[in-house]
Amino acid sequence: MGSQIAGTVATVATPRQIHFVDRPMSWADALDFCRANFSDLASVGGREELAVLASSAAEHRYDGGAWIGLHDDVINTWQWSLANDSFYGDGEREFRRWRRNEPNFFLGKQNCTLMRRSRWTDDDCELSRRFVCYDDNLVLIRENRTWMEAVSFCRQHHVDLVSVLSDAVQGLVAQEARGASTPHVWLGLRYACILHFWFWVSPEGGCYSNWAPGRGPGGPGNCGNTGAMEAGGGHRWVSLPDSEQLNFICSTCSSEYGHTAPTGARTRSFSVAV
Repeated sequence: MGSQIAGTVATVATPRQIHFVDRPMSWADALDFCRANFSDLASVGGREELAVLASSAAEHRYDGGAWIGLHDDVINTWQWSLANDSFYGDGEREFRRWRRNEPNFFLGKQNCTLMRRSRWTDDDCELSRRFVCYDDNLVLIRENRTWMEAVSFCRQHHVDLVSVLSDAVQGLVAQEARGASTPHVWLGLRYACILHFWFWVSPEGGCYSNWAPGRGPGGPGNCGNTGAMEAGGGHRWVSLPDSEQLNFICSTCSSEYGHTAPTGARTRSFSVAV
């Protein structure tokens, strides 16, 4: 079966996307597939996100159910497969939408979660089901390049250097940055010397910021500098000479660009607000 992408159902200014995959697999195989081709099995953090997900599932005839990332690991009871704390807002990790009398652990084998419309049931993890992947549409490039070289690389091979326009995107980028081999990673942020302000390479603006104390607007030595994120710690932003060579993070999807589906799987994708 050839690769296929359906049209976007909803588009928002965030790199987080959900992909329905039409190839039935066990929960463990679905998890491996999502991690190899996207980011992880889908996590659902609230009613609004669930409503968008359920609506699209119904539209694409997923009434029979689809695996999501919630599973019972026996030791810590029900957990999301995507464990990174920075991904979740307040209360999102604990969000549940079980059907009545679920989970019931029928025959002691139902340790994985199947989304049926807007409600969830536990099911046998070994059964083959269609599934839902999550993708942050970001890629960490573990090569050391100047800021301009990083911009050129991202635009040639992906979409652009990442722009961090919200707290949700900050969390996703911070998650990627942890794998860097340099103490900072380049962001798509640059200082305009003539106009005296910082701007993102993305055409979409925003007021969100996460500057380290004494850095950014009003900080010293901005002219000739570009923006980077700490790879560890608080993942604050700093201004560094654009000639420094760092790892960097590319965005792989935007409103003008689609995601490339993995070979042999038909996927349907849409963006969700986070």
